Amino acid sequence: MLSRARSRLAIVELDVIIGHPGDFQIQEQAWVPQFSRASAKRLQDFIETGLNSPELPPRVADHLYLLILQSGTLGTIAEESLEVHRAKGCDAAGMLLAIGSRALQVERFESALYWLELARKSLAKPNPSLLNNLAIAIVRSGQQARSPEALELANSALQALAGNHVVLATRAVVYLAPNEEKLAGQDLDSALQLRPDYAEMLQLLAVTAERQGESQQAEEFRQRAATLRQK
Repeated sequence: MLSRARSRLAIVELDVIIGHPGDFQIQEQAWVPQFSRASAKRLQDFIETGLNSPELPPRVADHLYLLILQSGTLGTIAEESLEVHRAKGCDAAGMLLAIGSRALQVERFESALYWLELARKSLAKPNPSLLNNLAIAIVRSGQQARSPEALELANSALQALAGNHVVLATRAVVYLAPNEEKLAGQDLDSALQLRPDYAEMLQLLAVTAERQGESQQAEEFRQRAATLRQK
């Protein structure tokens, strides 16, 4: 109980030191941490304390990811804190997955690939979320030579989460990389039946239709996706 209280307090103190604004999207787009070099040791201590909390991984992951984006002292402190956490034999896989997933969310694909691959190395048996996100990161980072690996990852995720619309959409993205539009379309059609209001899937259907020369249908999918995003 005392450890949890310390972890929560550490994150509050960390917010104060770096001028954390609170909202992830604001942070990603415009936030510049306010930081004094004299606070470096305190900053590292607070990060390491937060990492030890089983209740705060997503929030700590946000902090770490955003600090790692910063060049110089801040980025170094954040990465070193995570390395210390791993070196102690702590379970860092969830944190690595959260950081990689954040990078994927804001389309920093090479960064996402780096952190997700670290997460995979930390797990004896990767979970479906990691497999799914890693497949996306490989394709989106432009590593076409690894397309077979991405497909294997997506297939493994789908075996664990049969009929999941997100994983079906992921496999469609993998199929689209080597221009397998027919296979991509089959997955997207299945996903559409499961979740007709999934805007990202409709956007992928638009891409698939466009590549197959069906411009009118592609535009219809794009309009449906745009309508969903406005809601």
